[in-house]
Amino acid sequence: MRPPMLLPLLALAACAAPAAPPQGGPAGTFPRTMILPQAGDQWSFQVDGREWLRYVAGPENPKPFFHPVIGPSGRPVTRITHPRDPHTHAHHLSLWIGHNDVAGSNFWEHLRSPARIVHDHVTKIEDGDPASITIRAKWLDGERKLLLLDERTWTLTPRFGTIGAHGHGEFTLDLALKLTPAAPTLTLGKSNFGMVAVRVAKTMGTIDGGGTILNNEGKVNEKELMPHRRARWCDYSGQAAPGEVNGIALFDHPGNPNHPSYFHVRGDGWIGSSLTFEAPIEISREKPLTLRYRFLVHRGGADPKRLDAEWESWSKS
Repeated sequence: MRPPMLLPLLALAACAAPAAPPQGGPAGTFPRTMILPQAGDQWSFQVDGREWLRYVAGPENPKPFFHPVIGPSGRPVTRITHPRDPHTHAHHLSLWIGHNDVAGSNFWEHLRSPARIVHDHVTKIEDGDPASITIRAKWLDGERKLLLLDERTWTLTPRFGTIGAHGHGEFTLDLALKLTPAAPTLTLGKSNFGMVAVRVAKTMGTIDGGGTILNNEGKVNEKELMPHRRARWCDYSGQAAPGEVNGIALFDHPGNPNHPSYFHVRGDGWIGSSLTFEAPIEISREKPLTLRYRFLVHRGGADPKRLDAEWESWSKS
């Protein structure tokens, strides 16, 4: 039995003992890539303490979106709305998810429709290399009736070897999306608008900045890419900063319905993957719709061999 006088000393020693290192690494270390909650239902995607992109989902917005999206030049590679027609294209929210016909409701053009994609809650954030966030959202029609339950996971993977002196570099942003109807079945109508899209910076557009649109079939710019053409990927590249070209490519996964996707592109600065261009898609509660897309933000113009290799590697995941 310990002498009574030793008991207080042992208690003090226990209190003074250093805390065990947190799980996942030694004390004092932290991931280079982190997703940090901000006020107003926003999340900052940061690499080495510098924001590379931001997810915006506050209740004042018609749907969640990413803005800004910073390219390797250190400047945004996307913008909100059309550079020459800002009012009627206010639904072009940088990088977003939406669809023009969900059981008859328009979740694409919020000025023409009261339907909204409403952020619900975050279920998980994982910091590290890569970092990811899983989010729940609700697709509500104009009468606030629930049409779709939405679970989306966004994953940021920096390409660390490409980071410049200004602290930004190339990266991929991956989307895993699951859409579950509230009713037993639901139809996504035939449309060339939806499911994912990106509007590039004005200086990157082919009309306003002399940029270039390219797909994996070697078709170039709106003249060759429209009317809509199928492709595994489509890239929009142009001058993001004086004398510095950046680009953003959108990849369609072979597991998606109707792959390879039709793409809707415009010389005024946007590309979108048209999931239901040919025909409607019916989904059910028992078999939700699952989709995967990848955005690659890169330095320089589109390199077809590199983008083909990127798609090949990602498509096997």
